Amino acid sequence: MPNRKRPPAFVADAMLGKLTRWLRLLGAKVFFSESKNDDDAIKQAMKERAVLLTRDEALAAKAGNYAQTMLFKTNDSFQQLRTVMKKFGLKAESSPSFALCPKCGGKIKRIAKAKVERKVFPRVFKQQRLFWACGQCKQIYWKGSHYARIGDRLKKLNNTLRNRNSCTKRIAAR
Repeated sequence: MPNRKRPPAFVADAMLGKLTRWLRLLGAKVFFSESKNDDDAIKQAMKERAVLLTRDEALAAKAGNYAQTMLFKTNDSFQQLRTVMKKFGLKAESSPSFALCPKCGGKIKRIAKAKVERKVFPRVFKQQRLFWACGQCKQIYWKGSHYARIGDRLKKLNNTLRNRNSCTKRIAAR
């Protein structure tokens, strides 16, 4: 049986909210540290045995002695995501994972349509058949037009990673 290494958990600092949501869409376990106190993020990374993701150079330097840390120099959340995916071998499916809530990281489960009738717009209720809800924050999800756009971004991201990997392999083979 192949040894499939589980991807690590992550702790993202307050500057990386978009990256947090995208990683959760890939099914990664990400804790979001909204605290302004660097020590809180470091303690959480240590407690969870997670990789600390940050744009804060001082936090990265301080955390380096205690937790594995990844410092980003860019504001571009997709460049950040590509970097994390490449470093930790994360894969982007052509559709987002409906396992973890992008908002809070809680588990998402299918729920009966009748339970969302007064919680979503009437047009959405009428047009959609399937709904999911986060067990933690109660956010409701459905496969609307945003779902297709997310899928397109993930496909594009996969293609970019695949193309870069094949170029690197070709250069290395020379």
